[in-house]
Amino acid sequence: MAKDITSYLLANITSIKKATVTFEPVSFSDRFESNQNWVEKSATCASLRLDVLIKEMYQMSRQQALMHIKKGLVKVNFQSIEQPAYVLEEDDLISVRGKGRTKLSTFEGKTKKDKFRIRYAKLM
Repeated sequence: MAKDITSYLLANITSIKKATVTFEPVSFSDRFESNQNWVEKSATCASLRLDVLIKEMYQMSRQQALMHIKKGLVKVNFQSIEQPAYVLEEDDLISVRGKGRTKLSTFEGKTKKDKFRIRYAKLM
């Protein structure tokens, strides 16, 4: 919950219909136990386009990446994207149906040959 309504809920809501309820503040990190295993990897790619990054992250050809995007099997930040030229940003979450999820962590600059060096985490 947002911190601005926490005090309101604690003070004013005491029952829902005929059932008595009590609230206690719990931090967000304590609320969810994460057992997800993210594996960090790094790669270099020519651009930050969606099709190029899917090719790098999932080790598939660019044509296969285009096919997945045009079929609507790719989501970026939980929104379906059907444009291969969509430019990704840091901390974007990429999901390819049947292949898994990947989080684009950081851009680490450019190489001598003007390629982007990226770091990403893949959900295992």
